[in-house]
Amino acid sequence: MAVNNTLSTFEYYVAEHTDNGISRIPERVAQDAVLSLERAGRQQAAFAALREALDAYQERACAVGSCGDGGCVVLRPIGMHTNGGCRCSTDRMKAGRMMMAGQTLAAAVSAALHPTQQPPHAGETL
Repeated sequence: MAVNNTLSTFEYYVAEHTDNGISRIPERVAQDAVLSLERAGRQQAAFAALREALDAYQERACAVGSCGDGGCVVLRPIGMHTNGGCRCSTDRMKAGRMMMAGQTLAAAVSAALHPTQQPPHAGETL
């Protein structure tokens, strides 16, 4: 929304401060418009990275599969299911795969939100 306000302000200055092709646009207004466009581009890139990370996480959950319970923490089944409680946490292989997928998702989210920060090394908390 801030981008639209800045662009409309910029467009206003262009219309009001141009005489016979000679621009009298204040440099600060032009710089603010450029910074807003750059910020919007970074946000779009971050959203795309987040969407890609979430899609990868959901793919991993589909590959690991559900235990078939209606309250499955990995993947809720569609259609007929049991209600005895999720058994995925007791399956070490499934739990390990989903923990790794969760760590990968957390690292991708952190990288998208803080692109200048270095990712944590193995053994460090996020």
